Amino acid sequence: MKAVVYQGPHDVAVTDVPDAKIERPTDVLVRVTTTNICGSDLHMYEGRTSFEKGRTFGHENMGEVVEIGKGVEKVKVGDRVVLPFNISCGFCKNCERGLTNYCLTTQPDPSAAGAAYGFAEMGPYGGGQAELLRVPFGDHNALRLGEDAQDKENDYVMLSDIFPTGYHATEMAGVIPGDSVVIAGAGPVGLMAALSATIKGAAKVMVVDRHPDRLALAEQIGAIAIDDSKVDPVQAVLDETMGLGADRGCECVGYQAHDPEGNEDPAATLNMLINSVRFTGGIGTVGVFVPQDPGAKGELAKQGKVAIDFGTHWFKGQTMGNGQAPVKRYNRRLRDLIAADKAKPSWIVSHEISLDQAADAYRNFDARGRTDMAADLQGKRVAILAADGVERVELEQPREALERAGAQTEVLSIHDGEIKARKNDLDEAGTFTVDGLVADASVGDYDALLLPGGTVNPDQLRVDKDAVSFVRDFVESGKPVAAICHGPWTLIEAGVAAGRTLTSFPSIRTDLRNAGADVVDQDVVVDKNLITSRSPEDLPAFSEAIVSQLAGTPTKEEEKFDALPGKEDDVKEFLDSGRALVEDEQATTAWFAFRLGPTSFGIFDVFPDDAGRDAHLSGPVAVALGEQTGTLFSEPTIEKLDVLGSKLPA
Repeated sequence: MKAVVYQGPHDVAVTDVPDAKIERPTDVLVRVTTTNICGSDLHMYEGRTSFEKGRTFGHENMGEVVEIGKGVEKVKVGDRVVLPFNISCGFCKNCERGLTNYCLTTQPDPSAAGAAYGFAEMGPYGGGQAELLRVPFGDHNALRLGEDAQDKENDYVMLSDIFPTGYHATEMAGVIPGDSVVIAGAGPVGLMAALSATIKGAAKVMVVDRHPDRLALAEQIGAIAIDDSKVDPVQAVLDETMGLGADRGCECVGYQAHDPEGNEDPAATLNMLINSVRFTGGIGTVGVFVPQDPGAKGELAKQGKVAIDFGTHWFKGQTMGNGQAPVKRYNRRLRDLIAADKAKPSWIVSHEISLDQAADAYRNFDARGRTDMAADLQGKRVAILAADGVERVELEQPREALERAGAQTEVLSIHDGEIKARKNDLDEAGTFTVDGLVADASVGDYDALLLPGGTVNPDQLRVDKDAVSFVRDFVESGKPVAAICHGPWTLIEAGVAAGRTLTSFPSIRTDLRNAGADVVDQDVVVDKNLITSRSPEDLPAFSEAIVSQLAGTPTKEEEKFDALPGKEDDVKEFLDSGRALVEDEQATTAWFAFRLGPTSFGIFDVFPDDAGRDAHLSGPVAVALGEQTGTLFSEPTIEKLDVLGSKLPA
């Protein structure tokens, strides 16, 4: 049978594996008709867990029964069933208490509890991202569906995990009718928590995230969207609750949470909830946290330790529930809500694909592609500078993220034809077609530059004068330049690393320090127009940073300027002609046009004080100079600029 097989960090493939089969009399064999890619799958896909190579992903599964064991009595061949991601026996001490998420029978490790399909540390069971799936204790685990199973397949498959998990978050938080609820995360589970709180009669549901498309989905069910990249989420919740805080909070992000600046911080969402939930309020935590995180940047985080504000949590008398959802506790009730058209969780579905497309789907999901970004990057052109030996995934994944967002990409190299790619520096990994020679390229034709890594690739680029010159000019232009892993080697050779905060693969950090850079160890670093990351494990954050940075810059058809109303035509004329602005005898504003880089210009206004001749810096030019708004505009200040033209008030 075909299955999605994990081959290492950021690497899955659809391959042929032995057919799943009945192994015990209580087993059921299911032909999988629908399976979801979950955020938990991404933790494993990114190498952030102990998930073993060669295993099959997929714990959110639905399908048709094609074979039953001799001991199965209720479930019949032909039944349409949805399967809780928890694999449980139904008769152990924990299952009898309703804690099927901590079954003692199905977990072979006597020091642990709980099992799941295709999941790290949750038993040896195969995942359902395959054509067939073996279901242990079939009568207990398979939830049978009605005649509408096929018509509502995208709704019912949510019963395998995310709908009950979102509901469980509200249960642990203690949501009751009339409550105000704040939810951290607008991913699938967070949106299911918002739906569950609404079903329960919450008076106000607030969802905190920074992805506009996800927040828009939350608004579709009446939730209040809070974009934490624009506002302080704690203050926003307090403003919505008369300063008291929300009655309940749901954590639906987990250990790969990021702060508003984009830095990974596993405590970020928990601390946000502790500070935004009222005294004696409740918090339900269903986002995944792990005992060990080998991909974490800090030593504590690698050990699964999270620095939450426990003092405030204790002082406020809050309660907090944690852990995976016992799906069987809720799935029948939620099934009946779907059947009665009282709940439609499929409103969050973004894409439907075939099993053969799974590898691409993982790359797309991992890159955190946003549906709203396509319009943002329309008209943008991105140069990708690479040579033979480029690490395939470091070119491929950022390029896919950029193209999904609407940008056009072109591969430039030091020779024409094709460049050879590598995997882990050692194995051959196909080729990329070269779109143009770097010797013939102009910085002015592109809006951003990508420098993928691989040891051999930048080693060739840094000895090619055209490549080095192109990189230097690009950095000096002020346009985004993104380098990952060994990619910053070329930045060093171009002489643009000094005074910048950067990161890289560990082996070249000494080179960066010797070049005058301030080197840090984190997944992605954004220093003005330079974006750097450490390794392929950081590709999701790296790709997202490139898209975000590029979305905030003008296209090459739009030059950078901050003009007064009515002067836009003069500014554009100046930029087109390269000469000073047309004289305006009535002007009371000083205009200065200056060079930002080899192909980029800026025009900013400087407002005079009441005395007439003396002028003070406006916001835009102050930022460009690293000064404070209102600073006296003087000759030494002018000397900091490469002034191309100016006009002082009469």
